[in-house]
Amino acid sequence: DIVHILTVYLWTWLTLTLITMKIKTFT
Repeated sequence: DIVHILTVYLWTWLTLTLITMKIKTFT
């Protein structure tokens, strides 16, 4: 359902944001 899709989208966005922050911190 739509709630599940939104939850997956939110977690994907959060994961990508955290990865981006870590990359910016290391470089």
